Amino acid sequence: MNAQGNNEVYWQGRKLFEAGDYAAASALLEPAALSGNADAAVLLGHNKLWRDGTQKNRDALAAKKWFLVAVELGNAEGQFQMGLLEDKEGNVREAFQLFEAASDQGHIPAAQHMGYLAIHEKGLTREEIDLGYQRTKWAADCSHPFAIRDLSLMLFTGKGVKRDVFKAIRFRWKSLVALIRLVRKDPYHELLR
Repeated sequence: MNAQGNNEVYWQGRKLFEAGDYAAASALLEPAALSGNADAAVLLGHNKLWRDGTQKNRDALAAKKWFLVAVELGNAEGQFQMGLLEDKEGNVREAFQLFEAASDQGHIPAAQHMGYLAIHEKGLTREEIDLGYQRTKWAADCSHPFAIRDLSLMLFTGKGVKRDVFKAIRFRWKSLVALIRLVRKDPYHELLR
């Protein structure tokens, strides 16, 4: 299948997924993912986590399989999703590395999650905590509301940066304003799920 056909299959599969026809979406997307369509692999991973629109029938092992396909293809969203699963399983160092790889490609939520892990210092080195601060600052500069919130927590607690309560309060206020703007613009935005 050529790249154009792979892309069309992805969009058809996505429509099926969004319509709730998860079995048909999987049947259509699997060949595309196996032939190198990282976006199809990510969507298959989501399909395994959100079967029937809930997390009741989730299959984290199958989701991991598809996210790993996307990671091997260098896909930032696949790296981010795999990082979330690794963090949930307590594999903080692996999660941090996956978030870093995704962040290197400009994935803003991955950068925010690096800061989240740095705030909680879940077994990270001093260098990783510093990097988490830098990436969170970048994500906050991109107006990501949770990155702004995490930056305020870092400034308040002194994690990864010199403690500055006044800056922390200012960033906390900015995060609330950014979140309110997001809710007004799109009350169903993925960040609010």
